[in-house]
Amino acid sequence: MTKLLFHLWFLLFFLQISWTHEEHLQIKGSDSLINVVQRLAEDYMSGHPGRIIVVTGGGTGAGIAALINGTCDIANSSRFITQEELTTAKKEDVSIHGVALALDGLCIIVNRKNRVTELTLDQVGAIFRGEIRNWKELGGENLPITLYGRQSNSGAFNYLREMVLKGEYAKKMLSMHSDTQIIESLRHDRGGIGYCSSAFVQGGKEVAVVNIAAQKGESYITPLDPQNIITGKYPLSRPLLQYYRIEKNINVKDFIDYELSSVGQMTFFDFGFIPVPKNYQMPLN
Repeated sequence: MTKLLFHLWFLLFFLQISWTHEEHLQIKGSDSLINVVQRLAEDYMSGHPGRIIVVTGGGTGAGIAALINGTCDIANSSRFITQEELTTAKKEDVSIHGVALALDGLCIIVNRKNRVTELTLDQVGAIFRGEIRNWKELGGENLPITLYGRQSNSGAFNYLREMVLKGEYAKKMLSMHSDTQIIESLRHDRGGIGYCSSAFVQGGKEVAVVNIAAQKGESYITPLDPQNIITGKYPLSRPLLQYYRIEKNINVKDFIDYELSSVGQMTFFDFGFIPVPKNYQMPLN
């Protein structure tokens, strides 16, 4: 009798785990997206009793790796998936799909007392490669430059390296775990420079946002004007994305549809992101 009760208990436990997995979504990846997606998940769950969505960070690279190995259902990403990642997915017989959720500007930020308010992309690259080491070389005060950046699994880290540095970061760059940590460090470091999502500096007074020119002789553009990001006039405009294996969980599409709905897009706007134009709202295979 005891053995029969144990087997019945085990069967019920197994069925409960199976049901929970069906109603459970794991989202992991970009720290630029973690706060807004957490809010969207909370709002979604309030309208869908029984469904559970867990949102964690760790960086874009960690999210895509988890998606490929099957430990998450959706990967938040602040960059496009790489060919290397697609090759790994193919080896694992995993079909990756993607969708743009919002637009963002990657901001170059400095201490508020820094006199340098404008930089070209070439200057930004030279700074983060360690070739420009003192603010006096850029018309600022005689002060060594301290570099703050993200860890290598960050989408922002890789985006700036590929789009601007076209080389490697200086070894002396300090690796921070989040955009918030970079901002906090720059508040106390007069010679510091870093980067973060525009959503983290909208309306804020903690740091100064540098205007950027695509090249010498062109206009310096602020990322704080949403129109500059929508039109791509700001040189470091980028889409924010989610990648997913749609066959992995039947609730994935339902949640992404919610994020792309007018209600979901308003949430992105409330967090300082730009709602994605309709021509971006399509799968990115």
